[in-house]
Amino acid sequence: MVNTAKTPSPPPGRQPSPALARPAGAARRRLTAAEREQQILAGAVNFFSRRGFGAQTRELAAEIGVTHALLYHYFPTKQALIDRVYATVFEGRWDPRWEVLLDGASPAEDKLCNFYREYLTAILTPEWLRILMHSGMNDGLIPQRYFDLLRERLFPRHHVRGGAGVSDAHQDARTGRAQSLSSRVQTTDLPRPTRILSPLHR
Repeated sequence: MVNTAKTPSPPPGRQPSPALARPAGAARRRLTAAEREQQILAGAVNFFSRRGFGAQTRELAAEIGVTHALLYHYFPTKQALIDRVYATVFEGRWDPRWEVLLDGASPAEDKLCNFYREYLTAILTPEWLRILMHSGMNDGLIPQRYFDLLRERLFPRHHVRGGAGVSDAHQDARTGRAQSLSSRVQTTDLPRPTRILSPLHR
């Protein structure tokens, strides 16, 4: 005998449980610890680029769908999370090829054009610019750290490295100019983010 009774509908305004509606075998996969950490980190990059570093981590946790306690399990302090955001957005995009582009015996104009073509393509993204600006308006730590990175890796190559046959006196003079340049750039009236966008600006 065929049962012709209709399946009772849920009460008005109430939807069937997702667990009942989900097909067999389609249970949500549990993220690994590494995947969860990357989820939080990616959410933090997006969150801080939009809201700035004055925003609360509790709001971040709610936005990415994790508990506040879970967020602090992976990043015990807000500063630890900001440090990882810096490492991801700034150090993570650093390309050693930029340093190589400033070496060699090619004319300075060619080297600079090649360098800026690669460098600006990598950094001119909404997240990079917004995080730089938000930190600059907050405590200035991220612009300062990135500027230190530029001074360590790029300034010596552009201003100090000489070609074959350069005399020691000439090399010493160029070294002095590079050190003087770093001092001038640190105290220039240009806004800090503007200086970082053009790291080899004289």
